[in-house]
Amino acid sequence: MASIFDYACTLDGACYMLTCHPQTTGRAHMIQMYEQLIQYMAERGAWFATATEVGDAFVPNP
Repeated sequence: MASIFDYACTLDGACYMLTCHPQTTGRAHMIQMYEQLIQYMAERGAWFATATEVGDAFVPNP
């Protein structure tokens, strides 16, 4: 997943949305992987936001 994030960082205006399904993310080995991914992304300046926050930032208000 880090490679997808890295690719998105090369694109102008890209938005990387990570989808997490509860049936897989609740497993111990997956939680550790997500922690590492979040740390990796944070170290590279990622903005962590809700879908509403992303929409507010990129869609002009009428």
